[in-house]
Amino acid sequence: MAGMRKYIDTNWSPHLAYVVGIIATDGSIGQKRAYINITSKDRELLEDCRAALNVQNKIGRKARGGSTEKKYFVLQLINITLYTFLLKVGIVPAKSKILGKLLVPDKFFSDFLRGCIDGDGSIGSFTHPESRLPQFRIRLYSASLDFLVWIKKRVETTAKIKGGWICSAGKGLHALTFGKRDSVQLAEFLYPKGTTLFLKRKYDRVKQFWASGEIG
Repeated sequence: MAGMRKYIDTNWSPHLAYVVGIIATDGSIGQKRAYINITSKDRELLEDCRAALNVQNKIGRKARGGSTEKKYFVLQLINITLYTFLLKVGIVPAKSKILGKLLVPDKFFSDFLRGCIDGDGSIGSFTHPESRLPQFRIRLYSASLDFLVWIKKRVETTAKIKGGWICSAGKGLHALTFGKRDSVQLAEFLYPKGTTLFLKRKYDRVKQFWASGEIG
């Protein structure tokens, strides 16, 4: 059973905002009890969440989608303080297709968005059909169109990035995609100097482009 902790600090901070972003994209909360569940293929992501929340809950394994192979890691908590906080923010049970606007302060939006992208986004490139050069891309996926529309608007107001487009990604998902120039600007917004909480493999992709001169 998921471990219990009497107190989790729910005052907004960079670390809490990051975890909220991960829960919004890669997590779920219970219908009737104060369960919080985060599932990911990246154990590192769950270890970071555990450290950010200052809890010692065990990280388990689970299968998904009818498979019997337990290739996903899972962190489960029972905590009424965090559960109530998430409800107030706007994260609700069975949120996948109905998630919308969340109450995230501007000051912590970059941390929140980095958590979203680490949870269910991608940082990479595609080859331009004419120049054959790699084009930097940042994407965020969600089953909720309203959530991505809200994210796009918040990116425009907080990061001053007016680009990006939303399209179908198949299997009931939508994708918010930023073009090369906007992705460069967004990467600088997501990883300001002093950032310590991030999924290493995605940050490494950003560093590769920085080193190649594609960013900055």
